[in-house]
Amino acid sequence: MVQERFEKIIKQGDPEVMQVDYFASSAPCEGDVVIRQNATDMKFLDVYRYSSTYQILLPSGIGMEAAGVVEAVGPGVTDSNEGIPVAYGGGFPAAASWQSK
Repeated sequence: MVQERFEKIIKQGDPEVMQVDYFASSAPCEGDVVIRQNATDMKFLDVYRYSSTYQILLPSGIGMEAAGVVEAVGPGVTDSNEGIPVAYGGGFPAAASWQSK
């Protein structure tokens, strides 16, 4: 297992409400892929989210778009392989998930 880092919002307010948190990555489940995120975004929408202009479910993260590389594929995944570059948008912040067709 690898220790992964992400920005976490535990309450809404000033930028200081974002804090670094860590989690242990694990093997992907049936139909899932693990993406090593090499770049994520922080847009003005994220400012609205952490500042309470938009109400959000907490805890949350920042960034709704990312680019990276498929690091692992779970059982049953037939349309992706390790090492493939990927990008996504409009997913859940900091912990996006994708299921194989």
